[in-house]
Amino acid sequence: MTDELLDITTAAHALGVPIATLRWWRHTGIGPHSFKIGRHAKYRRIDIDAWLEQQLRNSRDGDGTAGTGNGAT
Repeated sequence: MTDELLDITTAAHALGVPIATLRWWRHTGIGPHSFKIGRHAKYRRIDIDAWLEQQLRNSRDGDGTAGTGNGAT
């Protein structure tokens, strides 16, 4: 894992979702943690990896919360 910073395009690609989905997740507080540098949303690779791991645990547990996450700031 690394503290590599990703822009929204790269983060969406890493997650395998459209950019619009990632924007919606930010707006609604779902998805991996993100923050802004100036006007630009950024994602740390470590946060994306952690969020994906949580989604995997949620889907294995069958608790129905897959898709929810750490939220966005």
